[in-house]
Amino acid sequence: MIPRAKRRKRRAEPVAVGGLIRKVLESMMGPARMREADAVLAWPKAVGARVAARTQAERLVDDTLVVRVATAAYANELVMLKRMILEKLATAISGQPVREIRFYVGTIDPE
Repeated sequence: MIPRAKRRKRRAEPVAVGGLIRKVLESMMGPARMREADAVLAWPKAVGARVAARTQAERLVDDTLVVRVATAAYANELVMLKRMILEKLATAISGQPVREIRFYVGTIDPE
């Protein structure tokens, strides 16, 4: 039998790196800024590549996501799809959901 002093200590269960990084970022940025980053990053996934190419999620003000759109006609179409987009954002973002989207016309930055 191995003497007690030479036994290896059992380590804690492994932790996902993504979860650790999120905790560090949240402690540095604060929960409100982290929520804003989540919403802006979830936008392309929620609307798809075609819509994301003509729009740009900019910021989260309270529960409203502010999105720049290439043309007024496109903004009008997105207003009609707002409920569906909000549902997709709700599934993509954990925690407090985005309750409103405000669209405005502006120049879209090339990526």
